[in-house]
Amino acid sequence: MFKFKSLAVIAACAAAMVLVSCEKEKEFPITPGETQLTTTAEGGEISLSVICEQSDWQWSFAEEDASQWCTGKKDKDKLVLTVAPNYTGKDRSLTIILSSSNSSAEVVLTQGSSVTFYKVAVPDFSNMDAAENVGKSLVYEVSDKDGKVIGVLCNEYIPAFSNSNRATVFYPAAASTDGQSHIQAEGKVLDNWGSVSWDAAKGSCTYSAGSASKPASEFYLMNGKEPKEEPFQNASIQDATLKEVTITDKAGKVYPVTKVGTQYWMRGNLAATTYSDGSAIATGLTKDDWKAATSGACCITGYEDAADASDKAKEYLAKYGILYNWYAVSDAKGIAPEGSHVPSYDEWNQYYQFVGGSKALGNNGPKYLKLSGMQALFAGARDLNGKFVDRGDYGYWWSSSEYTGEDATANPDHASHALLGYSFDEETYDEYYFFTPNGYAPYREAYSLRLVVDYISFSK
Repeated sequence: MFKFKSLAVIAACAAAMVLVSCEKEKEFPITPGETQLTTTAEGGEISLSVICEQSDWQWSFAEEDASQWCTGKKDKDKLVLTVAPNYTGKDRSLTIILSSSNSSAEVVLTQGSSVTFYKVAVPDFSNMDAAENVGKSLVYEVSDKDGKVIGVLCNEYIPAFSNSNRATVFYPAAASTDGQSHIQAEGKVLDNWGSVSWDAAKGSCTYSAGSASKPASEFYLMNGKEPKEEPFQNASIQDATLKEVTITDKAGKVYPVTKVGTQYWMRGNLAATTYSDGSAIATGLTKDDWKAATSGACCITGYEDAADASDKAKEYLAKYGILYNWYAVSDAKGIAPEGSHVPSYDEWNQYYQFVGGSKALGNNGPKYLKLSGMQALFAGARDLNGKFVDRGDYGYWWSSSEYTGEDATANPDHASHALLGYSFDEETYDEYYFFTPNGYAPYREAYSLRLVVDYISFSK
């Protein structure tokens, strides 16, 4: 009986062993989403999906030197590869080995070496404050062969760069996350190949000087992005297209633009005689009509009618633009051409603080207005009684803000404005010109308008 039981146990064990040996080892096939990957000379990040039931699958490069230009990181069911730029002039490739405990697969990554440089001819920004050049913009869009904007070129005031000259700066276009166009916050200063970096929230910048001995008359954008002094050997070179950034009113008059800090402004004064919807702004008001006005009206400095055809009136119109009462400025129909708006007091103050505040503008207003790219125009005003005053001595520019100072209750129906004028030192009696955003005046007075341009902003 004992022998029978032993034989039975042995038979049962043998049967179990046969079953185990016949059962196949479980397989963990590993399948990449793609077996051939390609990327441009610029490189960047590539995500490769990996299908495998075994969560601890592994990966490696077949080539020992592959890690010199490509790195990888496993992220759950994908492998994220970071590929360095390829400026060797030759295509290169590597093999990625994916493996589970009993399966493997290979993926080949190939990186091209074709690099395109866009040649950018820098406009002549010298003498741009002369009368014959004030109609030219100090901001240009730079576009590739397909018309895509790849950057913005500006001739702008950077306080740390110079107290007497503007710098020429190129800002590459930035990737958009909100559907709007943006530029990178760091620009290349083409005067010496230094750099400027902006804090958009504070409206301030950090400037680092370069070592180039003379300003660049041309430069090259590698793949439309990175500025270089010279292209790589054997690279493809194409000419970039430059276009002045301007705004245009309903009558077709074109206004040039300047960049000041993180803002964009018209260089000169508005000369529109219609609202944004095309309807006419009242003009030709006599003194009595002007004193009684409670709606929008405009004129030329020294002339009641904005359509006056005399030679002098045309001369003043071309130089000074139009004077508007604040009823016209604040009319619901709008007065600013598309792509611009009337600056608020805060925007005028932002301009003022960036250019130097009272330290700079307090005693040398015209110099710093011109240095910022604006025209320093003394158009004067038409006062609330309809009299023309101060032409040649003062310039006034409305804001969109009603006056809210401490004495606002005693001065109802007043709005804020900026002011360029002269004063004198009480001790030496020396005259000096100043600029301030802190003026205010009755709605019925007529002042110039200098608009903020709603243009491309820094990436966030």
